[in-house]
Amino acid sequence: VHYDLTYNRAIPDSERVYLMTLPMFDDDKLQSFLPRPHAEMLLAENPNVEVYGVAQLDDVNKINIVVGEGAEAKTHSVTFAQMTSGALETFGIKPIVGSFDGIAEGGYVAISETVAELIVKLDCDIIGLQEVSDVCRDDIKELVKKAGGKRYKMWWENSYPEGMRIIGNAVLYNKREFKIGKKAVYFYSPTPEVSSNGWDCTKFYRTALTSVITHKKSGKKFFFIATHCPLKPIAKANAGRLLVEFDKKYNTDKLPTIVVGDMNSHPGDKFHKTMLSYYEDSFQVAEKKTPTLGTFNGPGEVEKQLSQLYRRIDHIYTHSTEKGKVTVKEYDVNRDKFNCGGRMHYPSDHNPVIVNLELK
Repeated sequence: VHYDLTYNRAIPDSERVYLMTLPMFDDDKLQSFLPRPHAEMLLAENPNVEVYGVAQLDDVNKINIVVGEGAEAKTHSVTFAQMTSGALETFGIKPIVGSFDGIAEGGYVAISETVAELIVKLDCDIIGLQEVSDVCRDDIKELVKKAGGKRYKMWWENSYPEGMRIIGNAVLYNKREFKIGKKAVYFYSPTPEVSSNGWDCTKFYRTALTSVITHKKSGKKFFFIATHCPLKPIAKANAGRLLVEFDKKYNTDKLPTIVVGDMNSHPGDKFHKTMLSYYEDSFQVAEKKTPTLGTFNGPGEVEKQLSQLYRRIDHIYTHSTEKGKVTVKEYDVNRDKFNCGGRMHYPSDHNPVIVNLELK
């Protein structure tokens, strides 16, 4: 028995388990469960197998998707599966949108073309992106260009230590109008200048990208922070404090500041109150704004969440100085949907927050 080919060590007496068989629909028929390495070894060495893959079909954990609103709303319970690239080929599974090209590479995430289409449609000059893997980074560049967005350049930084996950924050900007300098990465932890996490957030590494952005034509400059904040309450509360400290410490020229990102924080909590001690909330001060309150529709695309202030967790904050005054002319939460397999869907569980700013 090759024990490295056995099951999850969390199973009691896992070291004694090599093969499991369970009854199927008839008592005299059995189905076998093999760990992935064992299954792939047997399939690879069988000359009669032309193509193969491994899949885990989960009929226990489900996602509820709500279609429609009010009395017309219907909830559909959808199961999900984990599959290797070989399984996709074996069963002939095709993506509704986007591509699975390169999925055999480690850490790959299939990027929907609708994300790129929305980026081009919104035509923003500066965009903050969160949870961007290295493969996502490259896909976004190509898909945005394919959709007609040829004026963008990306700055991306990994949030995790070497050897761990490759995923981080990014800034997409109009290279014809702006340039970025004095770039730096800081971590939400007691030691923010070194790769780390802390307090009650020990699973994820969350960062803030700071830079000085210059408008080429006018020469005007501002301090820019793009971030993805922690989920856990203690780490999140400290993140608000650290953002203010980053601004005061590293914005050495005392430039006006713009902070964007997924803050995982709703109005009224400790993080938000800390931010309001130094920044202005663009939603609150905008001269013109959308009636949409929430920014997080969730995995189930629940429309009513976008009418709940509690679901406004993505923010854009500003701070004016003697070097420049920031005025929020317009605030909007985009709610464009795209046809995916005959149904209209949002490109993400977070809706884009868009502001039109004036810097004098």
